[in-house]
Amino acid sequence: MKTFEFYTDKEISPVFGKIWKPYAEVELTKDDEPIPYRMLVDPGADITLIRKLTGEYLGLQIEKEDKIYELSGVTGESISVIIKEIRMRIGNIEFPLRVAWSMIEEVPLLIGRLDVFDRFDVELRQREGKVIFKEVG
Repeated sequence: MKTFEFYTDKEISPVFGKIWKPYAEVELTKDDEPIPYRMLVDPGADITLIRKLTGEYLGLQIEKEDKIYELSGVTGESISVIIKEIRMRIGNIEFPLRVAWSMIEEVPLLIGRLDVFDRFDVELRQREGKVIFKEVG
């Protein structure tokens, strides 16, 4: 089983000052070409979330049969998304991934649990500024 570690620095929060945010460097695939992205690891998110332009860059298109869903987060505000399947690579492990493709740009790139946390045990070590993905065998 493979293990991949990511280190991130603290960021400045207007409310809390310096605070650690768990980011991971991943690749999303466009036409079999991996494109690197820095995404926030969010164990509270049900599904991985990508921005409108990110999806367009990856070649996603709105199809007639696509259903638009309203998802909401901790604030309760909803955003319109379409569920699509793309490919993600963490370390050298590539796998299919369902994503919520936002119809707006003003959302963070989030790694959610669906399809990722079944494949990896994810450990957040805040004191060390480390995110660890351990492949599940």
